[in-house]
Amino acid sequence: MYRSYSLLIFMIALYTLSTPLWAGWSYGQASMVVGDAPLDEVRTQTIKNAIADAAYKAGAMITTEDIMLNGLLIESNLSLKAHGEIKRIEVLDEQLDNDTLTVWVKADLSTYGECEQSSYKQSLLISQISVQNIQQAAVGSLFELGQHVSKRIEQQIRAELPGISTRIINQPFTAQPTVQGLSQQEIASKADYLARTYGAQYLLYGTIRDLSMQNQIEEGFFSDSEYQRRSFTLRLYLVDNFSRQVVFESSYHTQNEWPFSLTQEMDLNSSLFWQSQFGRSLLNKLNSAVIDISEKIQCRDVLLPIMSVGPEGAWIRAGRHSGVKLGDTFTLRRLSTASNAPSLSVLKDIDDSKMQVVAINEFSALLEPIHINLATQVRIYDLLSPENSY
Repeated sequence: MYRSYSLLIFMIALYTLSTPLWAGWSYGQASMVVGDAPLDEVRTQTIKNAIADAAYKAGAMITTEDIMLNGLLIESNLSLKAHGEIKRIEVLDEQLDNDTLTVWVKADLSTYGECEQSSYKQSLLISQISVQNIQQAAVGSLFELGQHVSKRIEQQIRAELPGISTRIINQPFTAQPTVQGLSQQEIASKADYLARTYGAQYLLYGTIRDLSMQNQIEEGFFSDSEYQRRSFTLRLYLVDNFSRQVVFESSYHTQNEWPFSLTQEMDLNSSLFWQSQFGRSLLNKLNSAVIDISEKIQCRDVLLPIMSVGPEGAWIRAGRHSGVKLGDTFTLRRLSTASNAPSLSVLKDIDDSKMQVVAINEFSALLEPIHINLATQVRIYDLLSPENSY
């Protein structure tokens, strides 16, 4: 029922139960007799016990009653958040032997959300992720996997992180076969266009760089068995559209058994693919990416662009939906670029530039300058930094 890891990985996991490999991660183990109880219920409780064991070894006082597991952990061996002190959890291995289920986990006990959270929503665009090697995608007909990855990332951020407002744009950030080929000037130009078109501060884009297949030989007592394993490598980039800079980039790699035939065409809208071992391992990596991206965004300053300027004041594309309230005050900031290096931008504060929200609806707000002399200085696409956002 459960495929265990290799003996080497198993021994490493046993060793690290008492010896953390790196700061933040701790390892735990728990066993429970199944008996007549439903296996899913026993598995959930065993995972909780293993997490509590990992927390105890790290010196954190977390009980099983404190641990809230979301459905994704049960489905794909990883949870976005289990507790305020737990950043992420992964099930390393599980074995059912003689009616006893044993689970090994690792838990990242770094404080979740170490920076102070803004009361305003951050805005994130998600472009269509592309598959770099079309020939690799031919096995299983995974040509549209990038689109599904984009959609799942957007859905998870929307469900789990209400402080980030998301929107998918139905095109890739670049048509090039690899995003590494983009120059800083090209990134700056595209980011400026997205900032002016959508008013969103961030853009997430990337590419699936590896979907290769490998034969795996598993040695047995009487005979060897051969099965197919498949790789998945996702490279993601996070761009701050206002500063026109890549502020985060990372790769997420996994490899797992491909349980389907080489000629079978997969329906990526069905659960058959996503509930397979390979599909669940993909979900694991997408969850890790969501955690990393959300932390990066939430720890950066909120900036709101001025989308229009008129006699009545300046309008921003953020209202009650984004957490803006009547009377909120902002400081005006402006993007400055060097004439000999237009792709390099620096945000500068403008003196005596406070503005206040005087009218508001669900998705926009009107601001007036507090200082009279500021009225003639406000420009479209200037940026506003909240003064009372916490």
